[in-house]
Amino acid sequence: MKEPYVLEISAPYVTVERYVEITKKNKNTVLKHIREGKIPVMPKSGNKEMTLINLALLTKNEAINMDQSTIIIAIAAPYVTTERYAEISGIKPGTIERKISAKKFPVLPKEGSRELNLINLALLTKHALEAKF
Repeated sequence: MKEPYVLEISAPYVTVERYVEITKKNKNTVLKHIREGKIPVMPKSGNKEMTLINLALLTKNEAINMDQSTIIIAIAAPYVTTERYAEISGIKPGTIERKISAKKFPVLPKEGSRELNLINLALLTKHALEAKF
């Protein structure tokens, strides 16, 4: 029996710029692959919305293409602050807050108005892995 294939991802969704930084691929090639449907992205609700690469699904599909029968996707923490998610994903904090308001990014319910938004990274990763590609 094959050993499980463990994939560690920093964020389920990342900007094109962060993806280029991580993979060292040419940005124009990445954009071309997005247009051709070779790289999964979060569906947009408008033309002005930024393109976010579904890193979780892309990573899962790469492991499947490598004929791995058991895949374990690991994340650093189940919840992260908006600021931390901005650091690891390359998404601006204001964009993250808009996605939280639009219910595209799940958060831990707040117990008080002064609490920080904590993005439910575990649930966001689950949703990203279930997306169509």
